[in-house]
Amino acid sequence: MDIPLHLKWMYEVAIKRAEEFDIKGVDLRTTKGVIKNIIPAIASTNAVIAAACANEAFKFATNASGFLNNYMMYIGGDGLYTFTFEYEKKENCTACGLPEIK
Repeated sequence: MDIPLHLKWMYEVAIKRAEEFDIKGVDLRTTKGVIKNIIPAIASTNAVIAAACANEAFKFATNASGFLNNYMMYIGGDGLYTFTFEYEKKENCTACGLPEIK
């Protein structure tokens, strides 16, 4: 719950501290984001994942292209990387296959 009086007080304290330590960019929106632990990247990450899911659904439904069969690596600041291949399973591997029973 946002109580305007509390937000105003926190903003005023933040401005004083910013002036004391020569910190630039302090405004009410930033102060509110810090108080409420708002992380802007979350919304954009959700949008990227939703778009990727919609794209895969389209490719699957229309057979327009090969669809993702394994993983997608998304690194927000650097880019997006997808690669399609199937991991091969070794039947006697205890990590990826069934252990051999003797």
